[in-house]
Amino acid sequence: MIPRFNALFASGLRSAFNADGWTLVAPFGNYPFTTPEGETFVQVFTEEGAAEMVSTFNGLWSRLARVVGPVFGKHACPVWLGHPDFGEAVWKERRQLGTVDGLRVGAAGLEARLALNAEGERIREEGLHVFPSVAVECETEPGTKRIHPKLLWSIGLWKKPNIPKVESIATINAAGDGDKNDRIDGTDDFQNGQKPEGQTQTEQQTENDTMKIDPHLKKLLMALGVMSEDAGDDMEETAFNAAFEKGMAALNTYKQAAADAEAAKVKAEKEKADADKEKADAMTATNAARTTIADLRKARAEFAVAALVASGHVTEADKAATITSLNAEDFDTKHAAILDKGPVVKTGGLNLGKAKAAIASAAEARTTINAWTEKYMQDHKADYQTAWNAAEKADDLKEAFKVIKPKA
Repeated sequence: MIPRFNALFASGLRSAFNADGWTLVAPFGNYPFTTPEGETFVQVFTEEGAAEMVSTFNGLWSRLARVVGPVFGKHACPVWLGHPDFGEAVWKERRQLGTVDGLRVGAAGLEARLALNAEGERIREEGLHVFPSVAVECETEPGTKRIHPKLLWSIGLWKKPNIPKVESIATINAAGDGDKNDRIDGTDDFQNGQKPEGQTQTEQQTENDTMKIDPHLKKLLMALGVMSEDAGDDMEETAFNAAFEKGMAALNTYKQAAADAEAAKVKAEKEKADADKEKADAMTATNAARTTIADLRKARAEFAVAALVASGHVTEADKAATITSLNAEDFDTKHAAILDKGPVVKTGGLNLGKAKAAIASAAEARTTINAWTEKYMQDHKADYQTAWNAAEKADDLKEAFKVIKPKA
């Protein structure tokens, strides 16, 4: 259906929000109206047409909302006080009251869920601006004067059931023309059927499937590098769709890059956590190994000192100090020094008749036996008692044992 043109449709119904925030904004029906050029059209709004508007809103415009919202904090389908987007001469202040959060087909017509901002909530509570109107893009049936709303541009809340006849858009007041006193200043010429100065039918219609570009969306597409700064506010739909798809592709690239960066960050954090755990595990193992080594050193010192006490090289009184010394200092050097000093305690009886010779001979014998016993313990990983028993049976120590164990 062609050509396309824009229209403001005021149903004349007060807004009645339900508990979920939905309200009827455009009832079903046929609504005759006359353009400034004197042509009579009929707006035909059916359930099928409303369903198409909802489908369009949930398709392209929901994508626009996801793109524009996070970037500029604005929705592609705003809620205004009046209609400053199409009637700047009438509504000089652009006061946005919120956004259209959802559309659905209701029993009586098109319903909208409005997400109002703080000013919008205040105005609604005041109960003055309670009449919604919709700015829609329409198509005509070929060869007829019947138009069908196809796309929702915005919703306006106003204090009158009708809206002014703004020059840039066709206006449909479902509630009728109303009393002249209900009109807003500046509409009398249209009321009298006079054509606004310089206005043509071509200007009212959007030729070649052009569409008005939301300024926030335009700013986003410029930021994404798919639209130039000198681009106008109106654009052919095919060109817009191409620019939009390029913009979406660029945005998806940015999003993917951000997702990749986040994944890399998570990976790096995990690798660091794994490295920290490995470091902690290694430290735990090192500490355990140090404890084991300390225990082994202490056990070695205790075992060696027990042998030294038995051989007479260390007294019982010096046992604890010697264990500490061997455990803290170089074991081999300290142990060898104790053995070199010889026994300090007599562990066997002496033949008093041969005092000097026996003492010297016994010391020599014990040094020999102790050295043999120490070597046996190291070579065979044996304890002192086992080494001593082996020494007593060794042929090369029989003479030494005869000295330290003389026959009675």
